[in-house]
Amino acid sequence: MAAIGLFFLLLGAGNWINGIAWGKYAMFFGLAMFLVVLFQWFRDAIAESQGGQYSKRIDISFRWSMGWFIFSEVMFFGG
Repeated sequence: MAAIGLFFLLLGAGNWINGIAWGKYAMFFGLAMFLVVLFQWFRDAIAESQGGQYSKRIDISFRWSMGWFIFSEVMFFGG
């Protein structure tokens, strides 16, 4: 659903910029679809975290993942 939403978002934006009337509607449909997916994903992630479904090992994995992401961004901007 997220990929379809992004597809309609970009397709609609491109067509709207080029003056095609239905582009605006396609863009807003894609944006709405993508935002629904994000809302559902964050809702599920928060519910799993607060429900105690993450073990200590998963928590450590999340922390290492964020650390590696920050390191990669520092290296990217440093380069």
